Amino acid sequence: MQMNRKRQGMAKKRYWKILIAAATSLILTLVAGGVIPLGGTNQTPPAFAQRIPLQTAAEQVYKLLPDFPKENNYTNRQSGEKDKNNTLASRFIRYHIFVKGRLPIYRLDWKHTLADYLGVNERIEKNVYPGRETLTENPFQGDIAAISKLNRVQRETLINTMVGIYGPKTTQTPAPNPTTNQSAPTANPTPTVAPPGSGSDLLK
Repeated sequence: MQMNRKRQGMAKKRYWKILIAAATSLILTLVAGGVIPLGGTNQTPPAFAQRIPLQTAAEQVYKLLPDFPKENNYTNRQSGEKDKNNTLASRFIRYHIFVKGRLPIYRLDWKHTLADYLGVNERIEKNVYPGRETLTENPFQGDIAAISKLNRVQRETLINTMVGIYGPKTTQTPAPNPTTNQSAPTANPTPTVAPPGSGSDLLK
């Protein structure tokens, strides 16, 4: 009788060990996949955001918006030369994705980031702002001033540009139907725009 109880106790211990191990493995899998976000401001961006290199996205901004301020006259700590690739656009994107952990495909998220620069949303912390470690001067004050000078149309255009760069491509060419010689007419899809949230009023 005592032997049976001992065996049952050992079986229960093995059961709980297996259950805890399975639960731990599931949690680690969800964290790695981004389903459960880690705390802190320096969050790992979603996997799809990493498909577009940051520098490529920044170059696209200036290609589409040639008048957008570059603010790239800061000196690199290591080289001692002007870091021309460290632009306002690159820092704006890095702040949005890496510092705040916001999704780059949604207009409302970009509106929140823009509102940070305008001082009407979350405060931009100097000690976590992009460029503070690689440049001899922290560019956050200059970047805030540059963004603040944009008018409403320019701010809206900037948001549209960011969504256009990172947003999923909805236009696709349908495959031809081999059973017929007539090509079906294709309609141009209308791009959807996320409805403005409560934060959108802050940017008017």
